[in-house]
Amino acid sequence: MSIQTKSVRGYLLDTESKKILADGTVDISVSSPPAPAGKPRIRGTITTKGFNPQLSDESCILKINERISGNVRITIKPIHPLREVDPTTTQFDVLFEDSVWYKSLEWFKSI
Repeated sequence: MSIQTKSVRGYLLDTESKKILADGTVDISVSSPPAPAGKPRIRGTITTKGFNPQLSDESCILKINERISGNVRITIKPIHPLREVDPTTTQFDVLFEDSVWYKSLEWFKSI
């Protein structure tokens, strides 16, 4: 199983108004499925500017560029109790919910 990782700029948009909620660096890892007909495994994180814990556990649209966007759910990464909270950034786990992410991995190859 091969794993490929890329870091790109991305935007989190409100699903209804399409208003930008946050922007930041998206780290995406894709691993090929073990079976030829299987679904690839896509994992990601986004590090946003500013402290945005209010966005945790939200469904939103992840927009990577004009051609690549789809629904995701973001959850705040656990904050270690012995580390200081960085008020300049927030790191979220990204769960890729939309089928657009899984239909074809051409979007990943193009970024």
